[in-house]
Amino acid sequence: MSVLQLNTVQLNTFQQMGPKSIPASHFLAKATKKAASSFALGDKTFSLDLDPHTPQAAIVNEFKLSAVAARRLGRSVNVTEGVVSAISAGSNTVKEIKTYLTRVKTPVAITNNSQFYFVTVRSRDTATAAKPADYLNLNKRLPSARQQHFILGLDLNSKKQLIATLVHPNYMLRGKLKKGGVTIVTIPVADTGAAQQPPSAAPQPDPDNTQDFAACYSSCMANIPPFLLALAGAVCTTCAVAIATTPISAPALAVACIGCGITIGIVLGNCLLTCNEML
Repeated sequence: MSVLQLNTVQLNTFQQMGPKSIPASHFLAKATKKAASSFALGDKTFSLDLDPHTPQAAIVNEFKLSAVAARRLGRSVNVTEGVVSAISAGSNTVKEIKTYLTRVKTPVAITNNSQFYFVTVRSRDTATAAKPADYLNLNKRLPSARQQHFILGLDLNSKKQLIATLVHPNYMLRGKLKKGGVTIVTIPVADTGAAQQPPSAAPQPDPDNTQDFAACYSSCMANIPPFLLALAGAVCTTCAVAIATTPISAPALAVACIGCGITIGIVLGNCLLTCNEML
């Protein structure tokens, strides 16, 4: 099978498992609400202002690990589930996020022009599944081996590339608490003609942090298959158009980008989970 044929199969599989709206009664929605009630960012912990008018979206996917990660972790794949919620524009949460982005020296244009979302990702404990089909069934509740919550910003730059800003909170590194940081990922969208190019990741470490996490994350993103980012770009085309034509505070923008948010969020979140486990 050629690389093109293989990528087509992978794309079709991912699209079948693509982002789905979930009701407030879904177990992932409930877990997200609980996580949002106490979110640590830098030296602050606060309750996030989630937009009650924008439906949540969820997804589950299997990611192959790099050779280095596979050796270190003793397995070849991660099965990751995720859910995204829009954050209310103009809320106190957005002010806190922008203050933190300024602290870690994120470019002003990204800070001011991003639409923000809350993302939760969890590694599924596949050993507990009754059958392999349950691994990727969004409605099958499996125990979580690891979990992580983060803020995701979406913006469109002057080159019509989607800028995904991953704001990750406190985490443990060799028994010591580190204060996260920001990673900015540039993703080409479908109509740029460059969807097969790999993403570029630019870590912006918290001043109290070390470079260990940044190096791991950049390495993980370098191993993301181009087809997966191509799909993310395709899913995000509608979002990109909306960002380009709609005021950032408009509720319609949050709705237009919710599917894009979780499609990108689970890719970025999987690297976040992997690096936290490896470090």
